[in-house]
Amino acid sequence: MNRNILALGLAALALSGCAPEAPARRAESLAPPPVSNDAQKDLFALKIFRQAQVAAQQGEAAEAVRLYRQALPIYEALGDFDAQAAIHNDLGLILRRAGQHDKAQAILTQAVELGRKGRSPEILAEALLNLGMILYDQGQDAAAEARLGDAIAAIDADAQVELRGLAHNARGNVRRKRDNLKGAIEDYQIAAGVWSELDRANFAAVAHMNIGYCQILDRQGQKAAATLQVAVDLLMSQRPPSADREALVPHLEALIRHLKTDEAAARAKVLQALGRSPKGG
Repeated sequence: MNRNILALGLAALALSGCAPEAPARRAESLAPPPVSNDAQKDLFALKIFRQAQVAAQQGEAAEAVRLYRQALPIYEALGDFDAQAAIHNDLGLILRRAGQHDKAQAILTQAVELGRKGRSPEILAEALLNLGMILYDQGQDAAAEARLGDAIAAIDADAQVELRGLAHNARGNVRRKRDNLKGAIEDYQIAAGVWSELDRANFAAVAHMNIGYCQILDRQGQKAAATLQVAVDLLMSQRPPSADREALVPHLEALIRHLKTDEAAARAKVLQALGRSPKGG
């Protein structure tokens, strides 16, 4: 598989806003590869793979699954573990979006196993990230944190900047849920730095909001108020205003007001936002 053409997968594509180039024709019209050499088979499979990604981006899940499954046996015959891992990764994301978490977990586990046999740290890192996220969805927090740690270790911090931000944000979520507030803050701070570097004000604002949440839960009210104000300022700097701004700014400003007069009320608001009871917080 041509690594320059292969996209990371649905999560990274959605984050970057880049969609694969639209195919000139539907996959149904594609005949089997006319030449039996491996290079021609690889090009044929890649064409199908790219069409599958387009279908997935357009919300055509059934068509995407059909196309991925058409490409998969070709890559299996070629012994291309990276391409097989990428396909399993994308299939796992489709299943996760469909709410089929058990199946998603199984196929993402396969993606990781295939990725470990391949040569692309990028594909392996994304598969580990997505497996960690589905484990988190399933309430398997210790396993989720371990896989997200593996993803972070596999990421080239310079070449895979967006993936690094996503992985640290995801691990921050797990650590916060496990009451490792110091570790969560460290992860969110790294994520905030990534999004600021990439000029993603809304992502950076959410990272600062998460830092502020942890500081509130850790009874660091003064620090939390300053952190949440940074999040508000980032959201207000967006032109034109985003949906995130409209949804989050009133919530953050209310938290800042509570921190000045009633930190307990602020903690209760954060626990409510996180879907946790005060007793469990």
